[in-house]
Amino acid sequence: MRNTVDAVHLENVVVVMQPSEEAELAEDFIIPASSLGPNSDGLVYVSFTRNSPSEYATGSFVNTLKFVSKEVDPESGEPEEDGYDDEYQVEELDLGAGDYIVPSYAAFATEWDRLRSAATAQETFALTALDSLKTACDSIIDLLGMEALGGTEQPQSASVHTLNLSGLVCGGGGKVLARARMTYQAGKGVTMELTVRAENEGAAQLVLNAIA
Repeated sequence: MRNTVDAVHLENVVVVMQPSEEAELAEDFIIPASSLGPNSDGLVYVSFTRNSPSEYATGSFVNTLKFVSKEVDPESGEPEEDGYDDEYQVEELDLGAGDYIVPSYAAFATEWDRLRSAATAQETFALTALDSLKTACDSIIDLLGMEALGGTEQPQSASVHTLNLSGLVCGGGGKVLARARMTYQAGKGVTMELTVRAENEGAAQLVLNAIA
C-alpha cells in the first residue's frame, strides 16, 4: 500500500532574531537557506553589530523561523510550483560572555604580573546554590568559556580553592585573566572573590558581569 502523505519542501528559509533591549545590537543582514528538502540540512546566517564597539553586548534573542512551504509530488519527487508562507517560533538563544571568549593558555603568574597595571575589576559573590567547589569550578569555566590553568579546575580541598583562568576576547578585547578565590561551607554554598585583569577595560567588565 502506497503512502499518500506528501513530504514538504522549504524555500527561502530565514530566521528572524529579535534581541532583547539590553543587548543593544543592530541587525546587519540575513543569508537564507535557499532550499531545504525533506531529508536535507541547511544553514541560515544572521549578522548583528554591537551599537557600542567598546562594550560587549549580552542578552537573549526571540527567534522566528520563516519559509515558503511547498508540498512534494510523490510521483516525481519534485516540489509543487505553488507554495505558501509559514512561520513558527523556535527556542530562544542567549548571548553571553563565553560567546566572546576563546580559551587560551598562559603562564598565569607571569601574565598576571604583566597585567598588574592594566584594567582590573573585582567583586565578591555569594553562590548559595552551588554545593561544592568542583561544581563552582565547572560552572564558571562553562559560563566564561576560558581555559583553566595549572590543573586548577580540580580542587584539592573541599573548603578552599583558587581557580585561575585565561582567554582571548574577540573584537579587540585582547588577553583576559581571571582569579577566583573560593570557599565552601555546607548550607551556605560557595563564596567567591573574582578578580579580573585584562588588556581592555570592556573585556574585564564582560567577565565580571557574567557572574553578576
